[in-house]
Amino acid sequence: MERSTKLFISGVVAGLITFGSGFAGSKYFESELRGLIQSCEAESERSRANAKHEWEKDKLVCEPGALRNLGDSVGIQSKIVETYGKARSWSEYSRFLAILIIAISAVPFAWYFLLRRVRELREAIMGK
Repeated sequence: MERSTKLFISGVVAGLITFGSGFAGSKYFESELRGLIQSCEAESERSRANAKHEWEKDKLVCEPGALRNLGDSVGIQSKIVETYGKARSWSEYSRFLAILIIAISAVPFAWYFLLRRVRELREAIMGK
């Protein structure tokens, strides 16, 4: 097996490992996020049950996307926003890095593949 082929196969394996670890990290943070959302909803119900004023009966916002759009948050809501960001970044960065690794390892393979095709074409034109 040629060296460029070995490099390409190694790059594909490394890319798949990178993608898999990013997927696992993303799933871990998504699991933490679900737990934080449940805690937020439970805290919201407790505070509504112990409310002394009318404004305290409002439900806490526990949706990560809505909290991210609201801006500054405190307590469990800030933890939700932080964990949501980590889950998304793990997924996005690992996907990008895996594609980059595979693309870089494919360059020598593609180069030598094209050189072989050019040589075959040259030989066909010359009649060899």
